[in-house]
Amino acid sequence: MKKKSKLSRRITWRVIGIIVFFNVFIIGAVILFDFVMALLQSETRAQHLIDGIEGKLETMVQVVKTTTFNNRVEVEAHLDSPETVFDALERELRVNKRLVGCFAAFEPEYYKGQGRWFEAYAYYTDSTHIGRQQIGSPRHDYFNGVWYKQGFSLDRSADGYLTDPYFDDSVGSSLYCSYVLPICDREGQKVGVYGVDLNLDWIYSTINADEKKVKKMENVENDPNDPDDNENAFFVQILDSKGKKIAGSESFDDKSL
Repeated sequence: MKKKSKLSRRITWRVIGIIVFFNVFIIGAVILFDFVMALLQSETRAQHLIDGIEGKLETMVQVVKTTTFNNRVEVEAHLDSPETVFDALERELRVNKRLVGCFAAFEPEYYKGQGRWFEAYAYYTDSTHIGRQQIGSPRHDYFNGVWYKQGFSLDRSADGYLTDPYFDDSVGSSLYCSYVLPICDREGQKVGVYGVDLNLDWIYSTINADEKKVKKMENVENDPNDPDDNENAFFVQILDSKGKKIAGSESFDDKSL
């Protein structure tokens, strides 16, 4: 009787052990599945935000293209004098409040009495007031600028040239990019370059806000003092045509690419 009792208890404990093992296995599998699904959903949401950043930039470029082509027509219709050029620039700026400024730079001595350089620039001094300046000079020799050379070299019907970001203190110290097109007179001859300026501050704010959202979704909590902690970090950067950073995470390490 005792042997049967021991055998019975032994079998019972084995059965219980097997049941517990499978329960733990099933629970672990469920937890792992939930974790993987949550991770995939987080990565999907993060990718949507990344796509959103790209979409905003693409939309910006498309709006700038359309605006610049439309504005150029107004400028070309008012080339009679420097004053009429300034008036045309200001009119276009008032109906395109997203622009920082717009300009028309002309070939040497195009306007008699203005000297070698004449670049009319209209810009917002604040949210409602527009200033005017002639900013062409030996110090601001736009003839040697890549943006002027590229813009002037284009056919009138071609897409414009979007510059790399640049720092300009001619009016206000800030980081800009410009979209430029050639200006043609009534005979179809190219006489200068028209363009619009965009301040890049909004790019910084957009990336910083969306980057924080992505990190929150992915539960990214990096230790800035731990160099090995960057392996799974999330970074967003925008680079110019030469690979130089325009905007994005300061801690990004190009060597990790």
